Amino acid sequence: MVRKSLGWSAAEWAEFRMWACCSSVWLFLFLCTRILLHMDWFRLCLYFSPGFVTMAWAPLQRDRSGWRLVTFMAILFMVYWSTIQCFPVQCRHAWGLRMVTDKGFYESDDAIEKALVMERNNFYVVGEVQDLSHTVFYPPTKSYKLTGNKDLGAESGQEFKVLLDPAKNWINTTHDRARVGKWVSPLTGGLSLDFLLLRAYCNLHRENDNTVHVYPLKAFGLNPNTLNATAPCPYWSCVMTEANPNGKLPFLIVLALMGTMNYLHYRLNCLPNNAFQTWFGAGKCRMWWAWFWAALLPLWTAMFIKTTFDMELTAFIQLQIDGLQAWYLDFTDTNNSQGQFHQILLVAVWVVAMGAGYYYRVAIIRELGLDQVWCGDTMNFGPGAEHPEDHNTFQVCVWRVDVACGGGGDGQARALARDGVEERQDSRTLAVPRGLSWPISAGIAELGRYIPMLEKSNDGHTLKTPDGSVPSLSVRLLYGGEEIHSTRVVKPTSSEWRNKGSIYFQENFRMNIDWQPRQTLRIEVRDAKGRTTLASINMDEGSLLHEFDTAKKVGKEMGFHTVPVTQVVRMLEQPPQNDAEDRRQVRQLQELGFSSHRLQGGGAIWLAFSEIATNHSSGMPMLCCE
Repeated sequence: MVRKSLGWSAAEWAEFRMWACCSSVWLFLFLCTRILLHMDWFRLCLYFSPGFVTMAWAPLQRDRSGWRLVTFMAILFMVYWSTIQCFPVQCRHAWGLRMVTDKGFYESDDAIEKALVMERNNFYVVGEVQDLSHTVFYPPTKSYKLTGNKDLGAESGQEFKVLLDPAKNWINTTHDRARVGKWVSPLTGGLSLDFLLLRAYCNLHRENDNTVHVYPLKAFGLNPNTLNATAPCPYWSCVMTEANPNGKLPFLIVLALMGTMNYLHYRLNCLPNNAFQTWFGAGKCRMWWAWFWAALLPLWTAMFIKTTFDMELTAFIQLQIDGLQAWYLDFTDTNNSQGQFHQILLVAVWVVAMGAGYYYRVAIIRELGLDQVWCGDTMNFGPGAEHPEDHNTFQVCVWRVDVACGGGGDGQARALARDGVEERQDSRTLAVPRGLSWPISAGIAELGRYIPMLEKSNDGHTLKTPDGSVPSLSVRLLYGGEEIHSTRVVKPTSSEWRNKGSIYFQENFRMNIDWQPRQTLRIEVRDAKGRTTLASINMDEGSLLHEFDTAKKVGKEMGFHTVPVTQVVRMLEQPPQNDAEDRRQVRQLQELGFSSHRLQGGGAIWLAFSEIATNHSSGMPMLCCE
């Protein structure tokens, strides 16, 4: 009832349901964190803001441009950096200024020692603990009392004098001092005792109502005389941006946790009745995860920098530039030949690795199974949103089927296939010597059809029949288990089949499909003689949207001619007669949106997809051979 009143389609309503369920889970975690951890609203909203930004922003996005995503990340980084800079950073500076001007604390050794011991007890329980000496874990609500054991330094704060008094006779060497410093470094951050001193001072005043205040808008250049807006600085603002190069495990945990959630949402499709898929849209890659990571990574980066380096953004950038300049000077320093050799070797390894990765990128993506994974443009609902239902009329071009995945075998095999001569696969396969008369060569080739057991075993990338005979191939297009279209039957020659050549179909179809949730377009390569499916490929709506986008990009560069017509015209050209023509024709068709799709079962099929305008006034009908 609600869906019909809003005028939404079934797909739009399903995506709204997914958005509402995922948003409810995020809000539930938000409230649980507030109630259980008693976290303040500023940090709570800041840490959960990537989810809120995704809720508000991702449903409105139709463009999957990478530059749009990068621009979004850059803007959010500046927003997060400015937010952290204008409040927590200013609060830490204000607390530090108050500490050094508090003579009753900063100039009193007894007050400092008492505050340090109190802060130390938040890290370690040093001394005897009454009634708890024999337990490893105990409830945090049970009270305990430290005894004043001077030998253990429970009340003396002796360990804090290690870094301040290096002349102690029991610290004999620099190595001993470094080791003792590591014991104390969890308290001080390994940098200075002032870090712990400021934290201890803030801890002493965490319950005081008379706290420091700052002008947050001063970071944006607004003078307090112009806009008098102040904000109080609680205890957590004193330690939130404490620069400490150690203790970065929480940052790694956040990335690991969000990555695990992303993977589980993508893979979790095993619940009964598809409950998780129905309510949370699980079981497939969702485009809104890209926007979530685009919102999370700027916050993660800003917090990582501010908690590692106590400096402004410009100073941090200058530090990185100076580091690169120092590296370049070391790289070009002829006096340091050994270091120069190591740097040259490192650069060479990186260049070779990146070059190899780029050169074999298609093979790597295919081997990892990522060639059939595409994040559909989902979580878009409401008027004007883009859905697979908007593309229910489109054209499919079937150019050819490659028996061997990777492109129709090698050049010699295609040449032998065109000449009608069998290529010798191994020492056991019958070979046809050159120069024999036609009846003899044809008889040997025909004899080879009856000894399939002598051929090589399938390598998993080659199309083959169960009995090894030459099939009669056809390509079927099915949706929801129902056959929509089928090509004519093409019987390859014995040489084309055994030499792993290419079988050309050169047909196109007009598809008019009513999209259904979780249904895929299935393309099968069948043996019409044996009525068996040799290989197949499944394409979901996300994969088809990717193909439609490719055709759109081609159309922007073509000018007057429409993409569907041009795809058909180029596809119907005569098949190549040599390797040079084959490479030229493949390149031309790839520029028009054709691509080779790896088949499950061996081989590959060349397809092209393009949208068909339903407006009959477009003037350019599609060439369709049904």
